Amino acid sequence: MKFIQIVTILFFAATLSAQKSVIKKELEWDQKGYFILNPELANNNNELAFVCISSGVDSISNKKFPFQSTNKVYLDSLGISKRIYDPLVCSMNTQSGQLSVIDFGWEPAFSPNANEIVYAFQKHSLKRKDKLYANVFAGNSIKLFDKKSATTKEIARSVNGYLLDPVFEDSIHILYKTGDKINGPYGGGVSLSLLNLKTNQTNSIQRPTIRSLKYEIIGAVFHVNGKTAYTVYSPVDSGGEDASLYLHLLMSEKDTLYNFGTKGFTNLAGKLGFNAKQEMLYLDDGHFMEEDTNYIEVYKNKKIIHKKPLNFSFVKGYLSAGGKYMLYTTADSVINILNLENFETTKVDVSPKEIHAIAWSRDDSRLVIVQDHETLLGTDKLTILKLEE
Repeated sequence: MKFIQIVTILFFAATLSAQKSVIKKELEWDQKGYFILNPELANNNNELAFVCISSGVDSISNKKFPFQSTNKVYLDSLGISKRIYDPLVCSMNTQSGQLSVIDFGWEPAFSPNANEIVYAFQKHSLKRKDKLYANVFAGNSIKLFDKKSATTKEIARSVNGYLLDPVFEDSIHILYKTGDKINGPYGGGVSLSLLNLKTNQTNSIQRPTIRSLKYEIIGAVFHVNGKTAYTVYSPVDSGGEDASLYLHLLMSEKDTLYNFGTKGFTNLAGKLGFNAKQEMLYLDDGHFMEEDTNYIEVYKNKKIIHKKPLNFSFVKGYLSAGGKYMLYTTADSVINILNLENFETTKVDVSPKEIHAIAWSRDDSRLVIVQDHETLLGTDKLTILKLEE
């Protein structure tokens, strides 16, 4: 991409005192023949949850549980051998290296004190050639794993469709989505609900909504100034199976916090950050033309207060949860981290491989990157990095 360089007084002043971030590797982990999905760091930064699923390469030839470094398994070996293609919810203590395999499922998320893990349970066993269309998730429920008692219980069940993407709002409330077919056979979240763990009552936050003959899609959930906020992609045309244009919104119940305009579908996950100044940072890089300028836009009280051009080329960009950093990859797959407070860039010492998933800690001090392994075909590698100023 090509960009126009604009130097502002704020940008120049920041770079005068710029210091590069120090990035240290804390952990590297892989399992031969497995893909790694849905990484999530706990608030204490010492716990990591993720999903492993067989790539079909080298991992299941003996039909036995394959993880060499596993310390705890909460599934019986017979059950695993019968469901060898299913996703495995795992957790790891990043200090001791202890790895636990909890259940079959997706999207694990920690409670605020990291004592519990909530996840979407995979009800039906996957076959080797199953594509991850909406139909393979039918009947998936939400389960909660208690680490202290080592017990699992179902806390929400689907009436129609399937449940997905659970996350703790606080210590007793869990948000989750109901999924359905959204574009052809593909699935996604179409409603958002809030479960009270003490009363077992569920309230609807966002009901399924049809626009232009298509579902509105519920995206990522955020905590913004004490409110629960979530992205909504509202179709504005109905041509063919796929809507070509969507209105991109950040909502809090019925209130529209930010309107990012109508355009071709652009996933806002990784494009939004929320800092301690109650400002929202938005990475505006969803352009069709290479010569279009990308920007970091800063909003407060629904109004834009700063707009900084990015005068360098990158292929993919991701903002940190706290809006302090931007991770980006170049055309040759080199990974860099841009400090958004002083605009200094630090190269990350990892292999120049494609990024499949990232996760930031809430305080932006740690980062998880999932990439292709350097040498093992069909194997992902997970790296945890610590960022210091």
